[in-house]
Amino acid sequence: MSETDAQEATDEATPAGVEPGQDAKTEQDAAVPEKMFTQSELDSRISAGIKSYQKNTEAEREKQRKQDEAIALLKDGEYKQLYEQTQADLDAIRADSRADKFQVEANGVLVKLGMSHYSDALIPGVETIDELMQRAEAFKAGVASAAEAEVAKRLDTGTHRVPTNIKPTEPVGFGEMTTEQFVEYKRQNKLV
Repeated sequence: MSETDAQEATDEATPAGVEPGQDAKTEQDAAVPEKMFTQSELDSRISAGIKSYQKNTEAEREKQRKQDEAIALLKDGEYKQLYEQTQADLDAIRADSRADKFQVEANGVLVKLGMSHYSDALIPGVETIDELMQRAEAFKAGVASAAEAEVAKRLDTGTHRVPTNIKPTEPVGFGEMTTEQFVEYKRQNKLV
């Protein structure tokens, strides 16, 4: 290709009014404004990217380490140990899954009972929903009896008052009167 042919190819590719070697902006480029980012936005995006990369590389390293251990065990002929290790990992994952499922279900039951704020005290050590229900009922009964005892304690002034607005019945004779009735009789009739 000659120099003239190269120049003609360049002229055809360059839009009118733009010198060769300059960037040609199309109408579409001119219509889209450039997105500007603040330094804090850039910093947060960069740090998020770094954290994601580190997390992925750590997970990859752990996966590679486990694979290397498995290969080493296979090479050494320790298949049983590899199986037991894998089974133990699987059992741990299943146990965690069951525990998480129970935790969610137990919290749902406590929400229905209106006792969700006591979940930290009621759930630990419980293995079934029935046990949780029994513990919750016992807790309610204990709180109710403690509250009743506290109310009774606060209302008890230590004296047993006899109502004074009750009129004593008139006895048929003085022989049937109690001492209190006789004193009241004398006071009412102004005998004293």
